Amino acid sequence: MKHKNIIISLGVLFFVLSGCNKLEDYNVNPNKTSNASPGMLATRLILNIARQNTGNGKTYLMNHVNNKYLIWTENKETERQYNYWQRTDAYGGMNELVNVEKMVEAAAGDEALQNAYKAVGHFIRVYKFLDLTLRVGDIPYSEAMKGESDDNFFPKYDTQKEVFMGLLNELEEADRLLQNAKAFTGDPVYGGNVEKWRKAVNSLELSVLIHLYLKENDADLRVKQRFQALLSKPLFESNADNFQLTYSDKANQQYPYYKDRNNYMDYSMMSSVLIDSLKRFQDYRLFCYADPMAGAINDDGLDASDFNAYAGVDPTADYTFIEAMHGVVNTSRRYSMMATRYSDYAPGEPIYLLSYSDVNFILAEACVRGFITGDARTYYETGIRAAMNFTGGNMTAAYTPTGREITPAYIDAYLTNPGVQFESTAQRQIEQIATQRYLANFLQAPWEGLWQLRRINIPYIPVNPATNENIDDRNKLPVRWMYPNSEYTYNGDNVQAAVDRQFSGNDSADGVMWILRP
Repeated sequence: MKHKNIIISLGVLFFVLSGCNKLEDYNVNPNKTSNASPGMLATRLILNIARQNTGNGKTYLMNHVNNKYLIWTENKETERQYNYWQRTDAYGGMNELVNVEKMVEAAAGDEALQNAYKAVGHFIRVYKFLDLTLRVGDIPYSEAMKGESDDNFFPKYDTQKEVFMGLLNELEEADRLLQNAKAFTGDPVYGGNVEKWRKAVNSLELSVLIHLYLKENDADLRVKQRFQALLSKPLFESNADNFQLTYSDKANQQYPYYKDRNNYMDYSMMSSVLIDSLKRFQDYRLFCYADPMAGAINDDGLDASDFNAYAGVDPTADYTFIEAMHGVVNTSRRYSMMATRYSDYAPGEPIYLLSYSDVNFILAEACVRGFITGDARTYYETGIRAAMNFTGGNMTAAYTPTGREITPAYIDAYLTNPGVQFESTAQRQIEQIATQRYLANFLQAPWEGLWQLRRINIPYIPVNPATNENIDDRNKLPVRWMYPNSEYTYNGDNVQAAVDRQFSGNDSADGVMWILRP
């Protein structure tokens, strides 16, 4: 009996089929269609990335522990809270990309329709490959996903520069295709609206480009020219353009942290990194993101609308200290937990991957760095307004302390606060933009907070050698995950060549990948 390994992800063994007959020969349901429509495949692919890093309950929050927004008290989360970054499991998540080609093929015969699905396919590929390369560095890209079509089970590793060039080219091709496309079915985000997708494609390109800020002089990448070209293309124009999923009170459509799907509501402790910044700016989003300390209300007599009723905990604190704080009687706890609206309100709020606020913060940073001409202050303030309106627009009166509602008048006043009002030096402007982007993305844009912290370390994350569990150096934060063991097993020569090329043969969590080098 002949065995054939079919590897359809990035050199990872996906499954083994045995025997002379194909599995599908025995697995046909005569009462159902045997061929998926392009719309069915589009729904699956779009939801795959929209839900990629959410899950339910605890799973939903774990990425935001990595982002240092939260501290988890159920047990010691060594990887996410204490920086014990090991070997990534993200390769397995690439398997879904085999359906991109099938989706496009299923739309054959209608050029305008196929163009739409091709563009969506490029968007999905870029999102997935970007996520992977940001985690590890060099990855299989040009030869990836070729196991089924080309019998290429051992894809080479492209350099990170080659990967980024490919991703940018894919997005530009997607924008071109969408100019000759028509509305399509199977889209749970934009309802098949081609113009909305053009905005999303070009806004994603902005997000890709800002990771290349250290490569502005690379003639091949053309970072400045690409930034400038995007200003003449459709980009997000309001929060209505956000690439996001919305939720409801219907079964299986509820917010991921809603109590009916969640047994972990007592374990989320707010981080001082987030809370201290919100308090420093007298930011009303504090009352949207967090609950007051029970001890401040019950023992001190403070009101829930008092900034002094809120406090976060140092995310580098020893777990025994955190455990002890959590163990105090509920009514006397001296830390803020996540706002109860996240668990008590079934529709919750939309969860976005890309947002109008982020687009403006990226453009503000691009102005400050000289990549584009424009008014950095206008982009910065527009980003803050968009972020405030998103949060305020998804609140209800029942969850906002009296007198702390986010209104247009409040936002106007907020922009004049010391520390928020746009300053005159480039370094301070970058710090302000990064801080506001971080504050805006609480429980949103999974991983974006972490990539920003790694890129420019703003807000500043302290390092506590006594609790930091970085494998190689407890005095530093790790900057990448290592390649999975499965790659060494099934694609060993290629992954080892990538490690040799990037990190002098040492596959380390402290290895500085190409995008992080000046």
